Amino acid sequence: MLPSRQVSTDLPRTPNGLGGMAMSMKEKLLFLWILVVVAFALVFHHFWASTVYALGRVVALTLISLLGLAKIAAGMYGAHLLP
Repeated sequence: MLPSRQVSTDLPRTPNGLGGMAMSMKEKLLFLWILVVVAFALVFHHFWASTVYALGRVVALTLISLLGLAKIAAGMYGAHLLP
């Protein structure tokens, strides 16, 4: 018969009874930065999804032609290249 594994009972304990390690300030900042990036990505994705949906509806309802939308997009892109 194989001996059972002994679990060490000298783990650090916190008031709630769960073991864990303290995070350094660098790790806390990294964790916070990851949360900020994820939140920004979700907002950005929602914005672009809503924009693409709205523009698709405008073209589908023929309120503006696809060529006209392309010209507007090219003008907006060109404006970003200006100094």
